[in-house]
Amino acid sequence: MKSLISAVCLFLLVALVQPGNVSAGAGEKMIEVKITNLSAKVVLTPPIVAASSGQITVFQLTRPASMALEMLAEGGSTAELAIMFEDHHASVAQAMETDAIFPGQTLTLYVYGTRYSRISLASMILPTNDGFAALNSKRIRPYGTTTTYLSAYDAGTEVNDEDCGNIPGPLESCGGGEGYNVASGEGFVYPHPGTHGENGISAEEFSWADPVAMVTTRIVK
Repeated sequence: MKSLISAVCLFLLVALVQPGNVSAGAGEKMIEVKITNLSAKVVLTPPIVAASSGQITVFQLTRPASMALEMLAEGGSTAELAIMFEDHHASVAQAMETDAIFPGQTLTLYVYGTRYSRISLASMILPTNDGFAALNSKRIRPYGTTTTYLSAYDAGTEVNDEDCGNIPGPLESCGGGEGYNVASGEGFVYPHPGTHGENGISAEEFSWADPVAMVTTRIVK
């Protein structure tokens, strides 16, 4: 399993390696963010998490994806999202290269904020052309645990040809192909239609149902 996780991340176009702005400011609290892959078959790429005081929009249904979202949804890269989050003065944490989230697994990251911070995050779904799971500025509870379930979305930036040559990540049966490209897809974000088995991806092997992930947050100190 460890070798597979490492291999996945070597092929992804990720620029994350080190956590971002995760040091506490005066009066700030440490916020624990746990991301669980609820699927039985697909993989979530190493995610990026941000805590902010204001609203940050990672995606909007029926609206064109930003370049930051496109790069995440097609290739797993969090570099542009990190810049966007930091432009909003958010506390940002990025997963390490070995932190792809396999079915049934949970990854924990830590950011800093107040008891009323909002949590945003994003992760690509593998193997898909431009599928992702994300959270738009969910306000945490000042006490206790906040639980949110994430659906799978399609960025609409790449045609869902289900061709493994167009999908990154060296999963044994599909991956190692191209990540981000400048070609267009449907042109707007919408709920992901799932795997249909039309090309190299087996619908039986890589199907899933919503919710694809669960996020729990709590203030730990």
